[in-house]
Amino acid sequence: DGTRISDPVELRVQSVPGLSSRGVTIIAGLLLGIGAAGKMLWDRRSGRASKRKTATALRPAPRPQEGDQN
Repeated sequence: DGTRISDPVELRVQSVPGLSSRGVTIIAGLLLGIGAAGKMLWDRRSGRASKRKTATALRPAPRPQEGDQN
């Protein structure tokens, strides 16, 4: 009995595109940027200054007083 009941059909399957290494790198960079901005804002709101800002200022040289000799 080998009669066909329909014409042949071609099936194709497309896979869902995954994350490429470039996409992962971009997402990681964005997360790091958001984290750094968040930390800066958190430190600013909590009153903690970064170590660079709390460095001691240079003191001016003392002025010679009257009667001092060099």
